[in-house]
Amino acid sequence: MENIFSRIIHKFYRSAFKEEPSQNIKVFIQNIWYVTIGFGFYAIFAFFSQIIAGRVLGPSEYGKYILVQSVAAFLFIPMCLSINTALVKYNAEKEDITRQRKIISTAFIMVFILSIASALFFFFLSGIFSKILGISSDIFNLSVIFALFCSFYVLSADTLRSLHKMKQFAIFRAFYGLLFLVLVLAFVFMHQLSFHTVVFVEYSAYFLVFFAVVFSLRKYFLLDLDKFWSTKLLRYGCYVVVAAAASTFYLNFNQIIVNKYLKLTDVGIFGAHFFCFVTLPAYISSIFNTVFLPAASRSQNKKIVLSKLNKIVLFYVALGFPCLAFAGFLLLKLYGAKYNFNLELGLMLAVSSLLVFINNSYVWLMNSTGERGAKIISFSAIILALTNVILSILLIPRIGLNGAAISMIVSYIFSIVIILFNIKVIKLAK
Repeated sequence: MENIFSRIIHKFYRSAFKEEPSQNIKVFIQNIWYVTIGFGFYAIFAFFSQIIAGRVLGPSEYGKYILVQSVAAFLFIPMCLSINTALVKYNAEKEDITRQRKIISTAFIMVFILSIASALFFFFLSGIFSKILGISSDIFNLSVIFALFCSFYVLSADTLRSLHKMKQFAIFRAFYGLLFLVLVLAFVFMHQLSFHTVVFVEYSAYFLVFFAVVFSLRKYFLLDLDKFWSTKLLRYGCYVVVAAAASTFYLNFNQIIVNKYLKLTDVGIFGAHFFCFVTLPAYISSIFNTVFLPAASRSQNKKIVLSKLNKIVLFYVALGFPCLAFAGFLLLKLYGAKYNFNLELGLMLAVSSLLVFINNSYVWLMNSTGERGAKIISFSAIILALTNVILSILLIPRIGLNGAAISMIVSYIFSIVIILFNIKVIKLAK
């Protein structure tokens, strides 16, 4: 099966780029295959988990689960400070086990300290934050724990990426999805499924995968915080975290505004549309971008990488929209009659999904150039976030859920324009 996939991609590569694939390209394609299989199983398991949870819980309870995820995404930011991204950037550059052990050990110690300290801070001020966000203390506290487990899971997964262990990354990704589905089904059969149990199931899946990855990579760990790498990881992370924070705003802020100005049921309906038209397609684009950052970081000629990326983006845009729209409509039907179908919202979210792929692809390539590229990405992300926040506040109370989709589209267009305007940074990078 792998050979068939490789032959098809090689043939496509020759037709698109008019050249034979180099050894690095062949390795890249092989890694794409591993991640495709892993993400494929993960997407299937995640899809059925979400459908089952959505149908059993109903829009209101499902909306609470969506809120926990959305709030946790904000709380995750200070827990990692994008040190996981810095880990992938620097660890992927050279295959030197002494260097890799220092980077990995330092990154884990830093994230562990930041995560525990942030969690204690949020728990101490939970009443204040709950009022600011307009949610219950229960949802906020669940979100803190969710973010804590998520930070450990993301760090472990990115460690595999940084070591170019895409086969293992794919296996653990699929295992996470399977574990989540099995536990959700178990609670359904016991008639115990609530939004609380779904959240606890995700906690369990995050922790077990984290533990398994750490055990498999135990030879890379030292009880040593390297001063040089702690400074370097933190410096790069501080540039990238601005983009990460902005990204969190424009992917999760809409749900919080919907909850504030509309009904909790609308949060569930919007969450279902978002999952079918944006999140699931994002799994596909994540297959590419998961392998792309480590490969781009290792490449010594970013200009060639940019040329190839431009063609890939054109192919994706040409083929993507009709496929995304049609698939999204079919998948949403599986949520059931309680989730009212919104044609305009679906089409606009399909456009948003295309823009997400374009934006993220150039973001990862720009990040691979180092601190200068990270600064540009941070600026574009700030503009994206501010645009999204302003438009969401203005549009959602007036035109409902469609306002959330419009704010996403306009925001992403601004971000892409800023990145392309500074594309010379990639062309000049080594």
